[in-house]
Amino acid sequence: MKYIIGFILLVNSTYSFNQKILKDIHLYHSLKQEGEQFQFKVLDKDEKGVRFYKKDRFYYWYKAQHVLTTQGGSSGLLLNGEFESFYDSKQLSKKGGFKKGLKEGEWLYWRKDGTLIKSENWKKGKLNGLEHHYNSNGEPIQTINYKWLSSRRENADSIIVKKAGKPVETIYLKDSLGNVYHLENKKNGVLHGTVKDYENGKVVEKVNYKNGEIVQKKKGIETAEGDTVPAKKGWFDFLKKKDKTDKTDKTDKTDKTDKTDKTDKTDKTDKTKSKDKNTKTQEVKPASKTKTEPKKQETPKTSGKKEETSKKQESKPKEKAKK
Repeated sequence: MKYIIGFILLVNSTYSFNQKILKDIHLYHSLKQEGEQFQFKVLDKDEKGVRFYKKDRFYYWYKAQHVLTTQGGSSGLLLNGEFESFYDSKQLSKKGGFKKGLKEGEWLYWRKDGTLIKSENWKKGKLNGLEHHYNSNGEPIQTINYKWLSSRRENADSIIVKKAGKPVETIYLKDSLGNVYHLENKKNGVLHGTVKDYENGKVVEKVNYKNGEIVQKKKGIETAEGDTVPAKKGWFDFLKKKDKTDKTDKTDKTDKTDKTDKTDKTDKTDKTKSKDKNTKTQEVKPASKTKTEPKKQETPKTSGKKEETSKKQESKPKEKAKK
């Protein structure tokens, strides 16, 4: 019973697989074009195609036994899946993949003798990542890095960095040891920007260029008549001034606080000095009283006179009694 169930499941799976192949077989195409044999797969009509075409991308599509490329659009069946191209000798020429008409993943290119020409990576129809170039012996001679809207082309004696969509490039020249000894910026093939010369990793000379001419630093803008007019102040200069005024305000505040602290301290010292003087005068006054006290003690003399007069008055009745 188990064998019968297994046999039935196997038959069903093979039938569904064959049905899928038969369904997809009309999607596979082969044709001869540009002296090479193309084998590729197109997008099924039942699948969702491209709703909005991007104008900066190239779309590959199939129509009337031809593979065509159009920027920002298509008018046939979009290539979708693996793509292979062969020379007349049946040697591989190209191999890569498509996703809804756009190149996707790794692409490889060969010479007629089978050696690699280059390898590159694509993402949604744009170069992304590393691109390696090889010589006739199959040795790598150049590497380009497509990253963040820029490309980096590296050779044995130089590195060239380009910005996507802009005519600007930075060139680094290297010596036999791989050290950078010269850097220059170009715009439309003319020196534009900084040019630096290095020695032992340090900048020896630095010159600024603008459209192929050396720029001299001036504190203003040169007019057609040769006069220099002061440059207009921008938002950055305004922020700088604001920072300076804030700093001066802070310094003024600190100076004022220092002055007030000093005046408070001087007032306090004056008050303490006046208090000390008052206490000293209060201490001096009792001492003056003690000095004047002996002068006031002349009363005993008067008392002595009173005693003498009283004695005389007493002696007078005695004398009268004797008589």
